[in-house]
Amino acid sequence: MIDRVVVGVAVALLAGCASISTSPRVTGGATGTTAVQGALDFDGNRDFLPAPLLALPPAEPGSTRVFRYRYDVHYDDTDLSALALFNPLTILGCPTGSVSVVTDATLEVTSSGDTVRRYAARTVASRLRTIYSGDPLSELRSRALRASAQSIAEQLAADGDVTASAQTRAAPTIDGGNR
Repeated sequence: MIDRVVVGVAVALLAGCASISTSPRVTGGATGTTAVQGALDFDGNRDFLPAPLLALPPAEPGSTRVFRYRYDVHYDDTDLSALALFNPLTILGCPTGSVSVVTDATLEVTSSGDTVRRYAARTVASRLRTIYSGDPLSELRSRALRASAQSIAEQLAADGDVTASAQTRAAPTIDGGNR
């Protein structure tokens, strides 16, 4: 009997944990702040912008170098509440379903209307749902958007000063490939 209670408590505690996976993962440990110059084309919540873009002024018609940041959010909710009514372990915190949030973020750097760089990130955040957990979608959405923005900031840092490099090198596409 005690073993069942221990297992039930362990499941209840672990059920509240969220898993987050972001691609691409940037390796190489670029440090410091990334110097970017230009204007920002973004009309969302600034809390979810990559850090190097926060100081950029808004883009205006005729802006030469523009950083265009966009993100999409997709939700998946698997609800097994009806089946949970017949499962006595539900009262101990066994999962009654799962929720996941997928964010796709892209940053395009344009110079005189031509795209010179493109960065992309995808984050999947998921969590099991129990009868004791509330609706975690807002929290998962926020964490996923911040993780995608962080990935793009790391890609910018790994690329160096994008203003100088965009003028001297061809434009590679950095993408995690998990679409």
